[in-house]
Amino acid sequence: MRYFIFFILLITSSLDAWAQAADSIFRVMKREFISTYLVEQENPNMVYLKMSFASEEVPDQHVITTLQNRKIMQIDVVYTDYPKNKNFDKLNTSRVRKMLQLIPELAKRQDVSWRLVKQTDTKNYYHATRMFHGVVVKFTEETTSRSTVDREIEKVRNYVFNGTFKDSVVYKIMERNQKKWKNVLVVGDWTGSIYPFSSQIVNWHKLHLKDGVIKHFVFFNDGDDKKDKEKKIGETGGIYFTKTNDINHIIEVMTQALKNGSGGDVPENDIEAILAGINQYQDIQEVVLIADNNSPIRDIKLTPQITKPVRVILCGVEGGRVNPQYVNLAKYTKGSIHTIEEDIDNLATMQANDILKIGSRIFRLKPNGFFMMVK
Repeated sequence: MRYFIFFILLITSSLDAWAQAADSIFRVMKREFISTYLVEQENPNMVYLKMSFASEEVPDQHVITTLQNRKIMQIDVVYTDYPKNKNFDKLNTSRVRKMLQLIPELAKRQDVSWRLVKQTDTKNYYHATRMFHGVVVKFTEETTSRSTVDREIEKVRNYVFNGTFKDSVVYKIMERNQKKWKNVLVVGDWTGSIYPFSSQIVNWHKLHLKDGVIKHFVFFNDGDDKKDKEKKIGETGGIYFTKTNDINHIIEVMTQALKNGSGGDVPENDIEAILAGINQYQDIQEVVLIADNNSPIRDIKLTPQITKPVRVILCGVEGGRVNPQYVNLAKYTKGSIHTIEEDIDNLATMQANDILKIGSRIFRLKPNGFFMMVK
């Protein structure tokens, strides 16, 4: 009971800290009044966290990963003056608090400009709900410091040599399937949020070297810090090959890939990396892709060029929400899809209009792929 009370007090004190920081920021925010907030979808230095009308919740939080290695300059909290002349301070303070929870370092940043933007051109409730509500983050490119890179490299070494990972999804999936998979090419996402997962499979390989399940590794970092606008489908780059019988060499290659880039924008060049690995290594039978469930596949249209089955290990699945792009990648390569809870091995035999349930999502197979069904 004593520990339970301590846990509750710890949570309460954390919430109080966020609330106090949000109140302090809200009091000094610049106030702006405009008719309608202009959403610049093509601006590469802006991220939109859309919130529902009169809510501080962010349904799609994966865009936060876009802000890795970026310097945040300005944050706009955008709301609509409807009902007219109502006090929205409580709502907008909650939106500030939500941002501090998603990006904790903002509470300490004194150089970020915060604006509270009221949209005044509202005719009725329906019109108000159609306008943009939420938070807009403006940023500039920021090169990762050497000390930060060194810390990340040290974490990777701990993942590989000591198995110090918290989420064991990759390890559990490999344990379940090691007798079914043969002559495997591992293609590992090597962008910031997925370091622990791609490192995890190297840790598993280190403990199973004599079994010879994994033949080769390929890591991809989505372009070696190439500017987002310069990334072309099939030519993004940032792909690294390594021997599998020398763990230290694998670490060296992972380190080089980490130093050269950490991702950038949210979409990633999974298919380009798979094709490069298949072309490089002719002796493999299947591909195991360590995939970031929260990142779209930039080059999904290249899937028909893949000639080996792809076993997709999904990392970062929250609330059972599976990304349909990876389901379709597994289906059309006659592969499979894997989460911490389940292995879906029958995709190749599924027919049009068949229903597939993965996690909390239900898909129906149509002639051009799986489509998520709305409950």
